[in-house]
Amino acid sequence: GFILVYFDHTIINNFFINVIKNVGGNTGDMGNAVFLAAMLELPTMALFEKYKNKINIKNTIIISAIFFTLKHTLTYFATNMVMIYLAQATQMLAYALFIPASVYYVDKLFDAKDAVKGQALVTTSMTVSGVLASFLGGILLDSMGVYETLFLGLVLSAVGTIVMIVTVENVNKKGA
Repeated sequence: GFILVYFDHTIINNFFINVIKNVGGNTGDMGNAVFLAAMLELPTMALFEKYKNKINIKNTIIISAIFFTLKHTLTYFATNMVMIYLAQATQMLAYALFIPASVYYVDKLFDAKDAVKGQALVTTSMTVSGVLASFLGGILLDSMGVYETLFLGLVLSAVGTIVMIVTVENVNKKGA
């Protein structure tokens, strides 16, 4: 599920200038949008450690998947930079929530002796998705255009989110 969600995330990030130009923006606007997302990620990541034992990690993973797809939806429908900035703001509950939550999830899901394998699986899913998105994203953009590529990515992201909703296990009961 996360491979599908992360596919569109990687296409948007790798080819962000194409998305920005498509709504009338320029490289300065792109820099502002990337800066906004990065700054909003920091508080979420910093606060996660403080609250990780007080939250349901299954729900946290699902919320992050939903916010990834929300970001992809807002990016697809964006017609100006304000909408892009709004999409970038969702990063604080998408990527910034998923990264620490996935570490905690794997730690709770796997036995201590298999924790490295679990973390490797998360990293592998991101890598596989990243490679596919980097390769296919350029081909799709060249052959179909920005809107069509973003739409395909949005559909894959939505399917991935549904898969994650159905398959993410409740780990708070396991050793918590």
